[in-house]
Amino acid sequence: MAKGWKGVDLDGTLAKYSGFKGDEHIGEPVPAMLERVKRWLADGWEVRVMTARADKPKAVAAIKAWCKEHGLPALKVTNEKDKDMDELWDDRAIQVEMNTGRRMDGSHARLARRYPRQPHRHAHSIRATRSAHQAGSPARRSRSPRSSRPAGPRRPPRPRCGCPPRPGCRSALTTPCRRTTSCWCGGVS
Repeated sequence: MAKGWKGVDLDGTLAKYSGFKGDEHIGEPVPAMLERVKRWLADGWEVRVMTARADKPKAVAAIKAWCKEHGLPALKVTNEKDKDMDELWDDRAIQVEMNTGRRMDGSHARLARRYPRQPHRHAHSIRATRSAHQAGSPARRSRSPRSSRPAGPRRPPRPRCGCPPRPGCRSALTTPCRRTTSCWCGGVS
């Protein structure tokens, strides 16, 4: 039997989510995630449903009934992680490099290239304001012109694995799949 357990978010990950409709309402299953959970269970993993609804007994009963209805055992429902949790699958989570706070999806590097730091710009404007104030004249700050970007909608970026962009994706999706299940494509490109 495998050590530890895997957590799976309910709304938007294990079940389709189209807005809150009550604690007992759960959307249709996400087929790829449902099959993945079944595969984990067959491999001996303990799987728990991670959801904010875990503190409401009626919602927990509805989640367990939903699991049975869709071919899963009554999975444990929780909203807490512990030291034995190996993985958390969630549509809202962002993986961070341990002890650094850096994002693992590379977006910090993209943002740094797009918006480089300009430490002297602020210091210069303070000096200009001080010297102008001491001279008795209003301070003038020079502003850099905005970068000219072509007008029109931006295409969603491609993941590094080469998979097509997720339909309707507006975020920077760059998690490599390396032919595994870490990309939204499920490793199939």
